[in-house]
Amino acid sequence: MLRRVLGDDRYYRFTAWAETHVGLVLGLGALALLSVAFPILWLVRPAPHSHDGYVTAEVLGTDTAASDETSFVFRAALRLSDGTTMRIGTESLELAQTVTDTACLERRVTQDGTAHYRFAQPARCTQ
Repeated sequence: MLRRVLGDDRYYRFTAWAETHVGLVLGLGALALLSVAFPILWLVRPAPHSHDGYVTAEVLGTDTAASDETSFVFRAALRLSDGTTMRIGTESLELAQTVTDTACLERRVTQDGTAHYRFAQPARCTQ
């Protein structure tokens, strides 16, 4: 495609120059990539959150997935005490083994008031 845009003569001169200045070409490419990626990553930061306590949830069902290509994934369908249902997953086998009829969840709240949950050790819910 570059050959069609530049023409044969300019294309061969450009490729010869690029082969002799590989470091410069790679450096400029990396600089261009970072100048695009860094602002995007800076703008799409997760919202800060704070710990809001531990809650116990009823387990409605569980599902696991594991293969040679991916790591172990455990997912559970849960119902909170207020009736809200949700699905939460973890890659931690240690936490997955603690989920029985009930699950202990850590409640985290973002600055805008949105609650997020993740699995926690059952000993945290009995305190």
